[in-house]
This record gives sequence, structure tokens and C-alpha cells, in this order.
Amino acid sequence: MSVTVADLLNSCALPNLEKQMLLQYVLQVPRIWLITHDKDVLATEQIDAFQTLAQKRLNGCPMAYLLGEREFYSLSFKVNESVLIPRPETEELVALSLQYLQGIAGSQTFHFPLIPQALQGRSLTAPRVLDLGTGSGVLAVCIKKHFPSAQVTAVDISDRALQVAKENATRHHCDISFVQSNWLDEIGDQKFDLIVSNPPYLAPQDEHLMQGDLRFEPQQALTDFVDGLQPYRHILERVRQHLFVPHAAVLFEHGWEQAESIRKLFEQYGFLAPNIGTLRDLAGRDRITGGVMLD
Repeated sequence: MSVTVADLLNSCALPNLEKQMLLQYVLQVPRIWLITHDKDVLATEQIDAFQTLAQKRLNGCPMAYLLGEREFYSLSFKVNESVLIPRPETEELVALSLQYLQGIAGSQTFHFPLIPQALQGRSLTAPRVLDLGTGSGVLAVCIKKHFPSAQVTAVDISDRALQVAKENATRHHCDISFVQSNWLDEIGDQKFDLIVSNPPYLAPQDEHLMQGDLRFEPQQALTDFVDGLQPYRHILERVRQHLFVPHAAVLFEHGWEQAESIRKLFEQYGFLAPNIGTLRDLAGRDRITGGVMLD
């Protein structure tokens, strides 16, 4: 029995947009093609490929993994099961990083009041940036893409994640240095103007790990298997030796209930309270905490 485009879509229980996206992916056609060719008969292998993807989606597999792509900061990135799926809230970390590199003293809700006057209103000429736990490389690539003079180094402990990040850097023509390392362990004596990180910040007992997309994402990129704060401790206890002072900054993404704990960690490891701040995401939740090392 012949199966047309319309037949296949009508037989699928997924929401219209999702099933259309999956069939577009299988056939490698634009959405309008599905409408104008709805009576076209499909080959058996095309039907099988679509039904396999549709069943995975019905079982909860994220669309980003099925399609192998996710848009982030207006760029398209490759993703697979080796890396986290980029979230919109992480775009705030990119934006703040770029603001800092441009010498802007924070935003309306996040202030670095003691940035040296020489930095205010101008860009650093060739800042050195370190992205710790790069995953798919979205932070490193976006910073490099929008601040081309930056010398960007991206670190991850997972060789599979680094492979994805390298492919994304190549896709967007970004010259980035990649290092396989457990946080700062393999960085040597390098120093940086800005260190950014979106580390695993969920506690192992967090109920969200068993919900939605998180069920399919790499657990080591979601939780530290301790208390959700261990990566911040590990980085901050050693970060001073890797910062150019008196202007270097460290910016972290974190869970919405962790801001106070992370601010205390910044103070514990030598950052002064006036130079530490927290930025809320678009939902009004504390999401990014950072500090500037001035001396």
C-alpha cells in the first residue's frame, strides 16, 4: 500500500510542528515542500526512518538530539548525546561576557563598580578567555564569533564533548584552542582576562534529573554527584593564579537557589564582596554570579 506525505503525518501522534520537523529532517526538505508535495508517495526506507525518530520522540527523546541541531545565540550548533542541549538562559552568560570584554560595567541588575577607569567604555584589545566545561562549545564559539580578537581556550574532560565543540568551532570558522582537562588541571601557568563556566550544578538527588530532556542528557554534565557546588569550589580555589589582575573576571551560570552560596565561595577564595554580583535571567531567577579580581 502506498503511503503519501499526508498519510504519514496524519498517522503520527506527535504535535504537528514536531512531526513536520522530523519528516523535514528525514527528507531534507523545507517545510513548504511538505505542503506542496503532500500527495507524494514515500519510499519504505523514508517511512521507516521517520517512524523510528517519531517513536523515540514519543518516548521523550529531545528534538535537539533527534535533529542533531540546536539554535543558540542566533547560531546553529551540532548537538548529540555527548553534550548538554544549550538553554536560552545560557545566552545571558554570553551577553554578559561580551559586555565585560567590551569594558561595560555590568548591566542594570549586575554591577562591577570597581572596573578600572581605563577599561570603561572601550574594549580589551586581545583578551584571553577560558571556557571551562565547554560541552558543545556554545560559550566559546559565541564569544569568539562576536569578539573576534579574543584568544579563546575551551576545556572539557570529555573527549566526545570536545569533538562536538571542535566541529562547532569549524562550522562557525572560529579559531579556538581546545584542551582536555578536569577544569584547570591541564591549563599550566596560563592566565586569562575572563573565565566563564556553566558547570554541572544539580545535586544528585535533584528530582529534575529524572524529568524531561534531562533524562537523556549526560549525567556528568548535569550533576557533580556531591551537592551541586563542587565544581565552583574546585575552580575558585585555584582560579587566582590563572587571572590577569587588576581587571580579570570569573562568571558562572548556576541554579536559581545557589547564588548566595556561590557568592560566599567567591569571598572565601579572595574576591571582595563589592566586586561580586548576581544577574537574574529573563524569568527573574538568579542565574549568573561573577566576580572581578582587582588586586
